[in-house]
Amino acid sequence: MIGARRILRAMSRAGLLAAAGGLLATTVAGCGAGQGATAHEAAHRPAAPPTAWQRTLNQIKPDGKVSTGTALAAFALAIGPVPGARPPAGRAQPIASGTLAVQWVFQHWSALTHRQRDAVLADLGASGAKTKLTSLIRRRVKAAGPDIPCLTADAGPAGPYRAQVAGIESDIASHMGDGPFPPDVYIAVNTRQLEGNSKMYTYGCQGTAPVSDGPVSGCTIHVNPAVSAGSFPAGDVHDFLIHEFTHCYLFAKLGGAYGQMPSWYVEGAPMWAMSVLGNGSGLESSYWLTYLDTPDAPLFSRAYTAIGYFAHLAETGTDVWHRLIPMGEAILAGGNDAGWQAAHPTADFLDSWGPGYAEGRYPGAAWQTGGPNLPAYQGPVPQQSVADGQTVTVSAPATAVGISHVDLDAQVVQFVSSAGASGRISLDGGGDVTLDQAAATAYATGSQASCPSGSADAGASLARISSGQHYVGVTGGLQAASVQVEGTSLASYCAQKTTASCVVGNWTTTRIQVTVPGKFTEAGGAGVTMHISADGATGIDFGAMSPIDVSATTFTASYVFGGQVTGTLVLPKSASAGGRFDLTAAPGSPLDYSSLTATVHVTSPASLTIGPLSISELAGQMGAGASTVPTSPAGEGTWTCSGNTLINYGPPSLPGYGTWTWTRTG
Repeated sequence: MIGARRILRAMSRAGLLAAAGGLLATTVAGCGAGQGATAHEAAHRPAAPPTAWQRTLNQIKPDGKVSTGTALAAFALAIGPVPGARPPAGRAQPIASGTLAVQWVFQHWSALTHRQRDAVLADLGASGAKTKLTSLIRRRVKAAGPDIPCLTADAGPAGPYRAQVAGIESDIASHMGDGPFPPDVYIAVNTRQLEGNSKMYTYGCQGTAPVSDGPVSGCTIHVNPAVSAGSFPAGDVHDFLIHEFTHCYLFAKLGGAYGQMPSWYVEGAPMWAMSVLGNGSGLESSYWLTYLDTPDAPLFSRAYTAIGYFAHLAETGTDVWHRLIPMGEAILAGGNDAGWQAAHPTADFLDSWGPGYAEGRYPGAAWQTGGPNLPAYQGPVPQQSVADGQTVTVSAPATAVGISHVDLDAQVVQFVSSAGASGRISLDGGGDVTLDQAAATAYATGSQASCPSGSADAGASLARISSGQHYVGVTGGLQAASVQVEGTSLASYCAQKTTASCVVGNWTTTRIQVTVPGKFTEAGGAGVTMHISADGATGIDFGAMSPIDVSATTFTASYVFGGQVTGTLVLPKSASAGGRFDLTAAPGSPLDYSSLTATVHVTSPASLTIGPLSISELAGQMGAGASTVPTSPAGEGTWTCSGNTLINYGPPSLPGYGTWTWTRTG
């Protein structure tokens, strides 16, 4: 019989009861005091015109794919001439790895003319064009020439590079933690420059043929004369090898299909690995600068500049090394979105991704991009201003960020975020708040921070913020997002009805819904009652709650909460129609959840009842598997209120929270 603890741990891993941690949104928005952010931007290098290579990379589509024309242009820049290829204009740029350009042409092989195929093969040092990629190289130029894509032994004067292999392989494999490095890696020192400006390039191989699908037996790393002639210092050469050996490792673990994957992963991951394990090359710095210059470039349309995405994952707590293979497997199975989700970006990642582009212009780690071998540089930040009666918007495309330096000239300022938006706003004296924390707050920039007598909301207090410039950073993760900075006069603001007029009343849950694709679904939970008074006094009673039914991949179950939660909330002053807001615990009046319990009924693979237990006892029974069940269930999520419907949304960091829908009952 399956033990209770084992079932509990399985349930916790699936996310069951994560909702217990997010019933009430009680994250208190802190307010700093002191001077506002300086109006004088720190000096930064004016963004240089894009190189021809960067202009080509900019043609990557939002889904990570490229057209045949882009593939040919990249090949012509990085490798050699091809009839019909039209690279964009622009200055030249060193290209560390031509692997990407080769892979793109392979992806479009069936669309190439016979003349184009012949030219590609000639540029790669091979001949004998065939229709199928698997038959690409059937006749080698020489029996053991170093210029052949796939070899079965080192070729050319490979000794200095082979001497570094053991250390690099050990370093990559120990960090990845997914088994030893594949044994069949060969180094070819080319006799001629086969990939244009590229320094090195790599093929995933099955024997002596490049592969685009299925397992690889090893790979061949080609060192071009641009490197072997001694044009680069030893430290840079070592970094280039790390990049190429990371390609080899990913080929070995993901198969030939790795070469067909989106560029942000194919080149971004090795570029990040090179930055972590290497010495820091000038080529690496150039991609860092482009990343910092282009906050609004979607991740899925990046290539080498995705280094910043992986670095930000690492600086916000993700063990990137151990996520790289799961991310690749997810991309192969479900595409870009699945790869993003497999990375498990944290709430801290989302909240600080946009602000990080401020690059130290405001105090705090959230306002500084971190990463190995990151050059000292500040990219340009757009500036806007908002006065009474005006609204400005800071927007972020999907998988990208928005950042702006907003001059607050209005008497009252409110920040209204779109659904799913994450980010931060700089306040004063080094303080800041997340977008969720600012959602229900009105900020006064002048000396008067309360509504005057005789106004509709006489005596209502506003938070203080200095006039002048403040930073706003935003992202929506997989979706586009925005923050509206709304300015109004104090008189107009105080004449408004408060959002509290919507929140105050009696409420009953009609449905609690959670869906985590591929893991579990939860539905039910009607009958929880809640009363919110005009002064914020709040009581929630779970006594009549109906069960929440759970269907997971490894079990089925249901659960209910019992007991009551009481306390006092700070009611929101105002929010736009459908806008998100917090319900925060009043200072000195924390929510009392001491009587809250949970009872779980497991129906398969065994019949088992657990509880009623307090939330802390339940977490204790789950042991190491209790990461999704807080001992203090409160303090997460945001709300919307419209007419007779109140909805509580869980934060991105708790996918098991879902939504709680309430209907007004009085």
